[in-house]
Formats: sequence, C-alpha cells, structure tokens
Amino acid sequence: MEHIAIVGAGLVGNLLAIYLARAGYSVTLFERSPDPRCTPPKTDRSVSITVAVRGFCALDPVGLGDIVRQHAIPIYGRIIHDEAGACTYQPYGANCEANQAIRRRDLQRILLDAVTAQPNVTVHFDAACTGLDLATHTLYMRRADGSVQKIQPDRIIAADGAFSTVRYQLQRQKRFN
Repeated sequence: MEHIAIVGAGLVGNLLAIYLARAGYSVTLFERSPDPRCTPPKTDRSVSITVAVRGFCALDPVGLGDIVRQHAIPIYGRIIHDEAGACTYQPYGANCEANQAIRRRDLQRILLDAVTAQPNVTVHFDAACTGLDLATHTLYMRRADGSVQKIQPDRIIAADGAFSTVRYQLQRQKRFN
C-alpha cells in the first residue's frame, strides 16, 4: 500500500486524508499544533467560515455534508455597502439558495473526528516540519518533546497553509521557482 504523508491537518489536509484513505492509501497526517479537540481555543473570538455549494461537493461524497449542515446556519445573502453609506441586499441565488456559516473550529472537529475514524490514517499532533529532502523523499518532523523524526513516505503533500514550512523548504532548493 502506497504511503502518503500530508503536512498540515487543517481543513484541506483532513479532507484530503479522508479521500486518500478511502482510495486505499496509507496516510500519515502531521500537524504542528496540538489536537484542537483536546485544547481550549486560544481566543474567545469565534471565526466563522462559509461553506458554499462547491464545498459541499467535496463534503457530501465522504458523508460529511449533512453533519456540517446540522452545525451550520444558512446565510441567504449579503449586504453591500456603497461609498455613500447606502446598503443593498444581494441574495446568493434566485431560488432561496443559501451558503452555510459554521465556526471554523466546529468544522475542524468534524473533519478530525472523521479522519481519525479511518483505519489507514495516522494523525500526529505537535509535529512541526523542520526540513525536507527531495532527493530522498524525507521529511523531518520535530515532536513536542524536541526529538526529530525522519519520515520517508512514497509521496509528500503540503497542506500546511499560507506560511507553509514545506513551501519555504522547497524555495531554499536551487532553481526552485
């Protein structure tokens, strides 16, 4: 069975791991932060995100769309503010279509519960990527205790976000663009 390592257990990394596991791959998912299901949020702020139709096109095939809908609030449109201060309501569709608003941490928990239920997925929290060797397909992961683990999967996928450690490591390679 081909082994795939995914760096980043956010929304994208978790959903991708579910798809790959269901396709028969062995998946190891690494996340530098602690398990958010076991730690209180860092802030009292509630960050909501909106899941649109294309998001549900990704969630529905793995059986998560209805679970997300149960935790979400339908949003039927938005208010547009012009420069003069006038407000205009803009519906999301002509037939009462709605996007679904959900707290990011709730969506993250739903995805984590689903990914950890996959028999061929292993999730490591408190595991930060510190290096990447393309020639040997080697990832270097620093664990919470400070030790460095060397992983050599068949494939490496970066889902570690906007300030990607993997991207940074790749950019340090000669002639990488």
